[in-house]
Amino acid sequence: MLISVIVPVYNAEKYLRECLDSIVNQTYKNIEIILVDDGSTDGSGAICDEYADKDVRIKVYHIPNGGASNARNLGIGNADGEYLMFVDSDDIILPYVVERAIKLALEHNADIVYGLVKVFDTLLCLPKELSDESNVLSDKRRINLAQNMFDLHDKGFQTMHGYISRGPVARLVRSSLAQKYLFYKDIVLGEDGIWNIELLGSKPKSVIDFNLWYGYRRLMESASHKYRLTAKQDYTNMMAKHLILAERINAGEFCFNRAWESIMGLCDAYYLHSEYSNTITFATKDLGNLLKQYPWNRIFNLKCASRAGLKGIVKWMIIKLNLVLKFKIFKNKLKNSEG
Repeated sequence: MLISVIVPVYNAEKYLRECLDSIVNQTYKNIEIILVDDGSTDGSGAICDEYADKDVRIKVYHIPNGGASNARNLGIGNADGEYLMFVDSDDIILPYVVERAIKLALEHNADIVYGLVKVFDTLLCLPKELSDESNVLSDKRRINLAQNMFDLHDKGFQTMHGYISRGPVARLVRSSLAQKYLFYKDIVLGEDGIWNIELLGSKPKSVIDFNLWYGYRRLMESASHKYRLTAKQDYTNMMAKHLILAERINAGEFCFNRAWESIMGLCDAYYLHSEYSNTITFATKDLGNLLKQYPWNRIFNLKCASRAGLKGIVKWMIIKLNLVLKFKIFKNKLKNSEG
């Protein structure tokens, strides 16, 4: 059975070879590797072509820069495999991943098979042996997994080996299902989490493999860390979509921690970024006004905060007193002093 591995590529020449080697060297050989060069301005495109010249399983598409969602959608549209998976161009997958994933998919006639993700800085150590532990999700646990995509609160989807990501990686998806739920090109942040929630909302037969599949490299150059003039609108659009999806599954309160993470990201990518030109006083007032508007005012309330426990209530008080920027400045200073 043919499996499609889709890799959106943008200015990843530093890590791209390591990523591609991890895919090319999979123990399961019947794969096609779809590389979508999303208008890279470094040597990434040439590296893609180099690997395609050496391996007939690799197809390369060079397109003008349109963002990760557009690149993933193009990959889905050109995938010939019965199942597909995504790998980001600065990450790696472990050698057994495709073989393990397709084995479980066929064994359970699954629509989605999930594996575990772990953050890494260098090559991951291979497990001494693979676990046989896997779990077919009941309807209740599938809903729990969808809720977990908002704030990663459920410890049942985490082990010492890793966790289930709310990104598009470390999962094998039936191609016919992926084709029904393309990525939103007009949402530039959090679009992968939205994709996951919509997939789970279609009630797919889902299996979790409690083995490490994926090494995720946390980079400061990612979209969420760059200065963005459109950051306020980008984060607001993302949370509005999250809230709509959450309310469909009666999980609106699960948005609280996701919204808090988003506000922390907004502070770094906009208000506290070195390229931001206004004063902290102006920024504090501007952020305070933003949080009084939809969707933030529907999420940042005492009911939602209470579900997040004592920490949630403290965060809600910080928002209520308009101390978010002061808190983030303090947190950044503390992090820098520890680093």
